[in-house]
Amino acid sequence: MDRQSGEAFWAGEATLNTTYVPYFNAIAVCAPVNVLVNDSTDGTYSISIKADAAASGALNIQHQGGSGIVGLSIETLGDFKTSEVIEVVLSLPPGQFNYAELDYTNSDLVINNTFNATKAEIANNGDGTVLIPRGLDTSLNKVSTTGAGDLLMRGNGSYSELFSAGSGKRYLSGLTGQINVKQDGTGIVAVNPGNGATSIAGVNTGLQALSYTQGNCTVGRDPDIGPAMVGDACTHVPSFTVPAYKIQWTCGIAVKGDFWCAGGGKSGPPNVTQIPCTAAEEELTMFTLDAETEGQ
Repeated sequence: MDRQSGEAFWAGEATLNTTYVPYFNAIAVCAPVNVLVNDSTDGTYSISIKADAAASGALNIQHQGGSGIVGLSIETLGDFKTSEVIEVVLSLPPGQFNYAELDYTNSDLVINNTFNATKAEIANNGDGTVLIPRGLDTSLNKVSTTGAGDLLMRGNGSYSELFSAGSGKRYLSGLTGQINVKQDGTGIVAVNPGNGATSIAGVNTGLQALSYTQGNCTVGRDPDIGPAMVGDACTHVPSFTVPAYKIQWTCGIAVKGDFWCAGGGKSGPPNVTQIPCTAAEEELTMFTLDAETEGQ
């Protein structure tokens, strides 16, 4: 196992392999696998992967750092197929995590971890769902999501920026202070601020009005950008419902090519197709969240 910066340190064949690293506070998910980030109970930093030999041999984890960001990037090298579950769990102490990037179209990410108090950044460049059910209690949040996947952000962060495009549903709950939104596409943005003094500003060039339960919304419409919108750019609602979520581990995939964070593999653009999954239903569940009404 090589833990030097920029070199792969994990490519095991065991059913379960846990590797400890000195430190990380960021991740980049570039492989077609769903990922769970949670709090470590003993103050350590680790990545645990449960997979069969074909998948574990193809997974490639890079440990890189610089300018205050020390990250793990998750890639795959070479063709493989598996009908078994692939579990990828990253664990780190509360209050350290501050950056996540998803560069594969359909990867789901659950961050069930308390963020760094200073800054949090999330960039979802694909169609996967990102759930942050708690812990977004930072001074500065910057989130960009551009595909069909949903986004849930919960915490009491005091300054937040959201860029929302595509067709997904984006839910923000508990955030306070200033929330700046750039909304585009056909998806929805629903905000339940932490208090009535919260200010929501920005521009809406999408087809749906931004919904908010309290605070002051001054989100405007740019008449020179985007298709015509029916109604206001933001609309006050007494409440809204965040749907139930059941995020599953990746299971039953055939991969051709290399999913590199640098983009593209030696054999050209990679692709992944679904094949039958042989795992039992109870083995598939990564994370569940009950439906909840937000607002008054």
